[in-house]
Amino acid sequence: MVRTLADVIRAMTPHHAHNVMELSIRGEGNLNLSEGVRDAVLEALDYNSGEWDDDAAHEIADSQVPVYTSDVFREAGLIGAVASVDMSEFGPFDDIESGLKMALYEVYRTAVYLLVEYARDEIESDEPEIIHTACGRCGLDIEGTPGESDWRDRGNNSHCRNGAAHVPAESGE
Repeated sequence: MVRTLADVIRAMTPHHAHNVMELSIRGEGNLNLSEGVRDAVLEALDYNSGEWDDDAAHEIADSQVPVYTSDVFREAGLIGAVASVDMSEFGPFDDIESGLKMALYEVYRTAVYLLVEYARDEIESDEPEIIHTACGRCGLDIEGTPGESDWRDRGNNSHCRNGAAHVPAESGE
């Protein structure tokens, strides 16, 4: 069974997603911030039929940043990762609220990428190892997965010319 990005992300507990996104949220009761990011990523995947669109990271991050001043300060206080954002690349800000909004945006954008990368890595680790070898019966180059019986040659044929199934040379007759 092939897992999708959405399958991997949906299966994550809030604590697991929180740890993967490295949001450094202070306090147990504030996992809803990382759940909001997780849910927004799932929504973007559903919208794009399971395919990830890198532009979605911008939109998700932008949608997570609060509008109201009190919420900006509250969230910036909850997310320890805000302090790690290098603000020098964004230039000077007219007020502290604008700077905090930009820092929150950067933290959320990074969290989205970390979550998607984690899911991609999980999917890749699910993929079976493909072995390239010679057929033990006919000598053609074949490929397949160890322990499986479906070995194919370059023409995608699963059988030798004599009708016998391809087998890796190590286990040939």
